[in-house]
Amino acid sequence: MDYLVTGINVLLIIVGFGILIFVHELGHFVAAKWAGIRTEAFAIGMGPVVAAWRRGIGVTLGSTHQRVVARTGHAPGDLTDKQLAEHEIGETEYSLRWLPIGGFVRMLGQDDLNPDRLSDDPRSYNRCPIGRRMVVVSAGVVANVVLAVVLFMIAFLAGVRFEAPIVGGVLATLPAATTRADNAEALGLETVGLEAGDRVLLIDGKPARTFADLHIASAMSKPGVPIKLVVERDGVEEPLSFTLVAEPDAGSGLLSIGVRPGSSMTLIDNDEAGVLSRILEGSGLARQGVRGGMQMISAAGTGLSTHEQFAGIVHASQGQPIATVWTEIDESGEPVGELVRAPLDVQPTYQILPDADAAPEAAQNFEHGLLGLTPLVEIREVLSGRNRDVLRGGDVVLKIGAIEGPRSGQFRDQIKRNASGTVSMLLLRDGREVTVSAKVDRRGKINVWTGYASGVPLTAQPLARIGAPAGAGGEAAARPSPVASLELHGRTRIESIGGTAVSDWPTIRRALRDHTA
Repeated sequence: MDYLVTGINVLLIIVGFGILIFVHELGHFVAAKWAGIRTEAFAIGMGPVVAAWRRGIGVTLGSTHQRVVARTGHAPGDLTDKQLAEHEIGETEYSLRWLPIGGFVRMLGQDDLNPDRLSDDPRSYNRCPIGRRMVVVSAGVVANVVLAVVLFMIAFLAGVRFEAPIVGGVLATLPAATTRADNAEALGLETVGLEAGDRVLLIDGKPARTFADLHIASAMSKPGVPIKLVVERDGVEEPLSFTLVAEPDAGSGLLSIGVRPGSSMTLIDNDEAGVLSRILEGSGLARQGVRGGMQMISAAGTGLSTHEQFAGIVHASQGQPIATVWTEIDESGEPVGELVRAPLDVQPTYQILPDADAAPEAAQNFEHGLLGLTPLVEIREVLSGRNRDVLRGGDVVLKIGAIEGPRSGQFRDQIKRNASGTVSMLLLRDGREVTVSAKVDRRGKINVWTGYASGVPLTAQPLARIGAPAGAGGEAAARPSPVASLELHGRTRIESIGGTAVSDWPTIRRALRDHTA
């Protein structure tokens, strides 16, 4: 499947490149005809001729050259305009060539490979007035510009989606996060700044149609001159008014008020790779009727317009399942059909722990975990037939090669080192330990989708040292992980933390949060 998609993409690139070349060379060709220059060839591609057409000769496999010689006794380039007319033969050969990497128009008296080659024919390129030659030379670029304008118009007539003027993220140090609404006191609001889900209605009195309008208004504002926004917020009876002075953004260098567009809560409806299907199946949403193209409109009883709002609800859930509501949407983005209600289990989030001891060539130089502890690797799904009879979804990796309780990075490294071979694994499958030998392809992959074994209270090998942000010297520092002194091994079972019994990683996470500062 991957090879098919890659092949189609390469073919599309070739076709697109060919169209650009065709239009470019057509511009030169039309301009040369207008200027009265004799055009001997119009070719798409380079190298040997695949097929050609010439008026009076017709279509041929290969060049029309031999047929012209057979009819007239002369090569096409040696025939005068009068002789061509007598034999009813066109002056131009139109050809398609083997290599789709270019194209050309060959004009009499113009040879890129031999600029000194001139012609005394009155219709030659070098005898053409300079003004007309300038038109011929620039016509290719002009033709591409015209093509771009036409495609631009077609795209907008067909419909181009823009991000709605809805706030997603807010940067904590910029005005959007630190400025209080002008009418906050009158509306009884104590919060400061814009929030995820806020819809911008007006920018300096003008309607805000897309999020780009907000970016442009900030970037193009005069330093020190405030921008006035009118914002609609769920749960607030009247629109909020903000007066914000844009400041330079350290990342872009442009003036900004510090907001990011909200991410959509609509699932993709083009799932050729099957990633969304696997996620919906794994989360149980597919069984409830949720499918691609649907939109989550509420979670935990709260209406949603951005993913950032949903992330806040997930964070506040403390690991408890969340009631979600989904709906189909039409082309205008309006909900249609019956609502689908589905509970959504919440998975624990982990710290990103830079592995200070990872080799430079390591497949992964970080881990997800808590205080240096990480869950074992779980195989969620086998993606290809190579290992379908060896591995299963739900297998927990207890050992790979000689590594007991491999971390995710160690798991990937072991597979990569056994490219084009096999790798042995000890797996926990349905409560039993089984040993298998998985096949590794030449790219160092076993074609599986992996995750963390959150339901098993076993640890992978703890990290001995965790990387820290770069210090003053510019090199990354490292420090012992909080659990390094415990000298734990891979496959350690955690029974309790601070006297609190644990049974899986969600309870491990909760206990660590309760018993650590």
